Amino acid sequence: MTGTVTRMDFVNPHVVVYMNVQNPDGTTTEWSGWLTAPNKLQRAGWTKNTLKPGDKVTLVGNQQKNGSPVLQIRKVTGPEGDLPTFEQ
Repeated sequence: MTGTVTRMDFVNPHVVVYMNVQNPDGTTTEWSGWLTAPNKLQRAGWTKNTLKPGDKVTLVGNQQKNGSPVLQIRKVTGPEGDLPTFEQ
């Protein structure tokens, strides 16, 4: 899914990305997705500013089984292209 980053929490135990996604009916839903630990992402070149509010991103992952707008992120495509995510 593609949306606009509203916030990224670069903290333990998992980095969490929040973004607004426009629905087909024009409404917006805030989604969140979690990645691996920040120290693993730092070793791959991530910083707390890798994704900033306003950035357009595409996240691919597994949605929570209860249907809530939460993903376990598997792939991130940011303004600069694909970013390493690592498995949890």
